[in-house]
Amino acid sequence: MTSQTTAVSLRPADALQALIAHHGPLRVILALPVALVQRRRDRPIAAYALSPYLQRDIGMPPDRSRYWDLR
Repeated sequence: MTSQTTAVSLRPADALQALIAHHGPLRVILALPVALVQRRRDRPIAAYALSPYLQRDIGMPPDRSRYWDLR
């Protein structure tokens, strides 16, 4: 039987205990300073950087700002 829990459902102390149980105390102690200093890289992708096919596939409205539509 496997039980899967997400970090959202755990309190921070419980999440830390789960990490220590899974990876060991030394690895967690060495990884904590790196995780605290690391910048998050969750930058949104600009819609103009995606091709029209990708925009259509993910459900975005079609881009009407093409040069031939600007008359």
